[in-house]
Amino acid sequence: MSTPDTKNRIISAAETLFSQHGFAGTSLRNVTSEAGVNLAAIHYHFGTKDALLRAVFTRRIEPVNQRRLEMLDAAEAAAGDRAPELEAVLEAFLSPIIDLKRDIEGEGIVWSRFIGRIYSEPTEVVENLMREQFDEILQRFLHALERCLPDLGEAEIVERLQFTIGAMSHALVDLHQRLMPDYPSATGADLLQHLVTFTAAAFRAPSAYACQDRHPERRASAS
Repeated sequence: MSTPDTKNRIISAAETLFSQHGFAGTSLRNVTSEAGVNLAAIHYHFGTKDALLRAVFTRRIEPVNQRRLEMLDAAEAAAGDRAPELEAVLEAFLSPIIDLKRDIEGEGIVWSRFIGRIYSEPTEVVENLMREQFDEILQRFLHALERCLPDLGEAEIVERLQFTIGAMSHALVDLHQRLMPDYPSATGADLLQHLVTFTAAAFRAPSAYACQDRHPERRASAS
């Protein structure tokens, strides 16, 4: 008989395999072997591989996104009629997912590698899942960042937020351990502070588009 424990075991097994091999590189038979269940159990609880990915993703990301909105609300309330502090906005975006890596102990490594892979996997199901989970979040944060950085255009703020997500994904997947194993890297609260400091400086940098307008020869040479 199938039970909630079976469902959770399948989700945990899929999370582990997706983190190691990606969504496209993991088959349902791989998941059944890892979870110790038969294929019928996966079809009973999830129906499809796409639905299983959604279950893995939402189990962790929905609380993260809820916490992001709570922290952003607090940052905006503290600012009153003024723009919120840039560092507070970035901490609201980064902290919940960095904290999750630490809070779920041994599972945090699996989850962070899973989310790092998912952010970079360009399959249609992943892209649809990202839009489903992040459209509201990104619109709220883009609006807050526009208030913090009125001298930057929307396109440049979107671009810098994309770079921020890239830096976050790099930190989550522990890529530095493979690229530069001889150099220590921050963890926990230090990692969050370093990410906020790094990304805040990037957001405050002069507009790249304005620099191109002042130096048209650079734009010409780049094209």
